[in-house]
Order: sequence, then C-alpha cells, then structure tokens
Amino acid sequence: MPLVVSPGVHQEPAYTAPWVGAYVGDQANPSPDYNALWKARQREVGPLHIWRCFDSSIKTPATARYQRVPAPVIPFYSLKPTNGDITGFAAGNYSAAYQTVVSGLPYGSYLAVWHEPEDDMTGTDFKLLTERAYADAKAVRPDITFSYIAMAYQWETNSKGHTGSNAGWLEAARLVDLVAVDVYAPAEDYKPMAQDLGFQSWMTQIVAASGTPWGVTERGIYDGQGDTSRADVLTEDWLYACHNGAEMFLYYDADWDGGTYLLDGPASLAAMRGIAAQGRCR
Repeated sequence: MPLVVSPGVHQEPAYTAPWVGAYVGDQANPSPDYNALWKARQREVGPLHIWRCFDSSIKTPATARYQRVPAPVIPFYSLKPTNGDITGFAAGNYSAAYQTVVSGLPYGSYLAVWHEPEDDMTGTDFKLLTERAYADAKAVRPDITFSYIAMAYQWETNSKGHTGSNAGWLEAARLVDLVAVDVYAPAEDYKPMAQDLGFQSWMTQIVAASGTPWGVTERGIYDGQGDTSRADVLTEDWLYACHNGAEMFLYYDADWDGGTYLLDGPASLAAMRGIAAQGRCR
C-alpha cells in the first residue's frame, strides 16, 4: 500500500533560520544618531532584527545605548564593569547598578558582560564574572538571553595566553543561555568562517563541548579582495551558520578600522539583502 501524506504535512525536520542583524556606527561622530543609522541600513539591506550595541561601563537605563533604537528591534547589549573592575564586579560591588540597567532592557533582549573576554582575563576570572553577571541579571529579568561572546582571534593565536585550554571558559559556556563569537576576516587572514582556525577551535572547544546554543555577533570581512569576493565569503558564512544551527548572524556594518568592513559595494549589499530576506522573522 503506498504511503499517503496528508496535504500540508511536511516530512522534513523543522528548520528555523538564524536571526539577522548588525552593528552600525559612525567613526567620525562621537555621539551618532544610531536610530537614523539603523533606519538607513534597514532601507539598504533590511529586514534586520537584532542590533548589536555596547557600553564600556555600567550605565543607567536612560543613558544606556540600548535606548537608541526603538522597538521592534531586539538589542544585543554588551557592557563592562565600571573601570574594568572584574574582581569587584564578581564580588557583587556593582550588583545594584548593574541590575538597574539590566531591568531597563526591552523584553526578550540579549545581554553579555565583557564581550571578547579572552583578550583581557583568564578563563577562571571570566567564570567568576559570568556567575555573578548571570545570577544578578536573571534575578531581575529572567526573560533576558544571557550570553558569552568570544573572540575567535584569541582561540587561534592565544596571543594573550588565556586560551591554552578551555578551562573556565567551558564552565561559563555551560552556565549561559547562548555562546556567541566575534570573528573577522582581515587582510592577513582572509577566509570564510569554515576555514578560520580560531572560529573552528572555538566551535570545538566551546560550542560542541558545552552543547549551548550558539551564534555570530560580529562578522567582519575585509574589502580589499574585491566586492565580489567579499560577497561570496559572506554568502558562504551565512550558509555555514544556517547549516550548523546558529541562532543569529550579525554583521559588523560600520566605518571603523578605516571602513574596511563596511558593506558598501553592490555585490556585498546584494548578498546581505539576500541574507536578511532569509533570516528569522517574528
């Protein structure tokens, strides 16, 4: 008897595309109009759903950068302890101020404390920092997706001596809701993510070892190899993210570093428009 499939029933496993978003900025302006920048980028490459934003200290809800772009954009907000005081933060010295700014985040936001920590501290220090940051955040905002954002460069070079093993880093990754990574393709290491040694080391030592959901929070691709080449790398990266279960794919679409990573060529912009069109929607 032949197999009968009911109309509308899909036999393949469910697939959810990654969220697509970006960081936008204006190097020439110390206080740019992020709202206007974001809307302009939406018109060029949208729909973008997650906005990557940063503060280098603990702010108030009124002054935090996550206030700059209105709903329905989802902030992925990073902050650092005031004066870089890792020990004091882990000891709870800043808990009240930290919880106040976390309380002001829009519903469903993403949060990280000290992105790219491998550049600045040991895995043991980061574990202690993360334990405090996670517990304090969840106490006031259990809806927040708390994240650890890694630095792929350090997982390849270990230039600061903090990634000789995954001790501490792995324990932090098992605690959080999401592990994510900033991964760049500069002139001297121009290649897709699938070939990037630091990214792949992190995928093995952190993502696979922890089982925690993962995503890309900053992807930047050098423009010196030509617009078509960059578009090809960007498309290949997106397919890798899709096929390997990434939760999000955020591009570093700003004019920092001399505009090296800004998407400004027709092929790159077309590739990003295609990616945005395929991304997860509400």
